[in-house]
Amino acid sequence: MTISGGLGAFPGPHTFTIDSNELPISTAEELKRLLQAAHFFQRSNQAPAPRHVYDGFTYTITVESDSQHHTIRTFDPLPDQDIAKLVMYIQQHGKAL
Repeated sequence: MTISGGLGAFPGPHTFTIDSNELPISTAEELKRLLQAAHFFQRSNQAPAPRHVYDGFTYTITVESDSQHHTIRTFDPLPDQDIAKLVMYIQQHGKAL
């Protein structure tokens, strides 16, 4: 996931990565549950940009597996609680690059 924009976007975009094969089983299962709850693979690649949000963040999330590859781009305010939970999970469990 890459987070860009926001007030004073210095020093630039923040990127987080997760390899679910390196996670404990329960943590990897939680990620899978969050992706399912967010209907991640059914979402459009880009959400409509919200109106009247100045200096909001842009979130680009890519998920790759053996059988699927999908990227979505969404904006503040996040479109729903399921995407917000997924973003929080990635920030908490991902490795910052």
